[in-house]
Amino acid sequence: MLTQKIKFIAIIVITTASIASADFKFQLQWNPEREIVPQSGRLFLFLSQRQGGQLINGPNWFHPEPFLRQDFSNWKPGETRTISLEVDTFPVPLAELPPGEYRVQALFDLDFSCQLSHLRSGNWASKVEMLNYQGTETPPFSITLDREIEGEYLPETLLRKVVEVPSDLLTDALQELTSMRAAIHLPEHYHQEPNKRYAVLFIIPGFGGSLSNTPLVEGPAQYDLIQVVLDASCPWGHHVFADSATNGPRGTALVEEFLPWIDQNFRTIGTPETRFLTGVSSGGWSSLWLQVEYPEAFGGVWSIAPDPVDFRDFQQINLYSEAPKNLFTTADGYRRPLAHTRRRPIIFFDDFSQMEEVLGRGGQLRSFEAVFSPLDGEGKPQKLWNRETGAIDLQVAESWRKYDISDKLKREWKEIGPQLKRKIHIVVGKQDTFYLTGAVRLLKQELAALGSDAEVDLVPGDHFSLWTAPRLQEMREAMDLKIWKATRNN
Repeated sequence: MLTQKIKFIAIIVITTASIASADFKFQLQWNPEREIVPQSGRLFLFLSQRQGGQLINGPNWFHPEPFLRQDFSNWKPGETRTISLEVDTFPVPLAELPPGEYRVQALFDLDFSCQLSHLRSGNWASKVEMLNYQGTETPPFSITLDREIEGEYLPETLLRKVVEVPSDLLTDALQELTSMRAAIHLPEHYHQEPNKRYAVLFIIPGFGGSLSNTPLVEGPAQYDLIQVVLDASCPWGHHVFADSATNGPRGTALVEEFLPWIDQNFRTIGTPETRFLTGVSSGGWSSLWLQVEYPEAFGGVWSIAPDPVDFRDFQQINLYSEAPKNLFTTADGYRRPLAHTRRRPIIFFDDFSQMEEVLGRGGQLRSFEAVFSPLDGEGKPQKLWNRETGAIDLQVAESWRKYDISDKLKREWKEIGPQLKRKIHIVVGKQDTFYLTGAVRLLKQELAALGSDAEVDLVPGDHFSLWTAPRLQEMREAMDLKIWKATRNN
């Protein structure tokens, strides 16, 4: 969808002296000196007592601090909009905000095409301001949205190209102009050797990752690679390159439209045997899904710490169990953890669910629903769990089975097993931060029972300690062998 950039300044004013006052509200207005058209968007206001850095890439999963959200529609020039205490907030209502020094930053999101609002051009942000909040005696505080976000900064160079490839398949399915974005990193001597062709490694970022912050697979190797970082962000979060009712045919579009495009526009070898996949976390799940769903299109996957690959252990929840299940509490009545460090829970499902309700879209759990769930009567993803009680809907859980990679391999092994020979490589930490180890262990057992030669390793480490130089070197050496076998007769 083509968007028009509109220059404006919005002013946010806290109109009472007390955040704890029942009369507290924000007043927002457009700068009367600017000519604008009516706007619709989502305002976020982030508060922090930590030092340094921008706040608009929040909220921080591991260190949650107060933020609020308010949607505005058809906001016309000259109109004043207000935000009161009843606005959605996390983790505590604004009326309960403790006194203290707060850093404050606002973000106005006009572009709902991506969950990375702080990176999308045309959105607006304020400077980080200091608020000395001392309860009922605090004077009014104002903050100005004065910086238009220019977009993700990733300049092109001779060896790096940022591309947007229009997709007819996605445009038809989503009924709006949709493209596939990628950053293409060319080998050092690409332009000096015009007759040389290259294998391609597709790298898929994890949740919250982008084209600019996703590392490449570095290290000495016999064969150079074209490395392509794929953008997996979408309005609901991370589309994981799986076809879904909500996000459209993301995997099909990649295979049927993007792969031919890159072969036509860059000097690739252009054979399935020389196309490889890798990624971490949601990118690890995406890469494994693409290899399994399209075994004839890719020559190997190195999936690192993937999101749940067996829904009998969906972050310690068996989604298929007939016993009463709850996302928020265990069978023993304890709060269910979502993440841990050194076996100490640090994030819980109930808090995380509440945080995502305030975000409104683009959170990790809602991202799962957008991929795995059918649509409800309003055209939105069916909810896996009750947002108030945490009760899991067994019918929705069963509908997720088609995306259960372990179950899919079991169902389709006779057909796709031979095409996956020597192609599957998975690694996960034995102490994975997000409890992803159990699902990989179940998948390892399932693959062994099927007679697969897949390499599935459970190694010391957590979710963030696996992208290491030795592991990347092993990956490059394995790819070298595959490239040599695929090209030795040419």
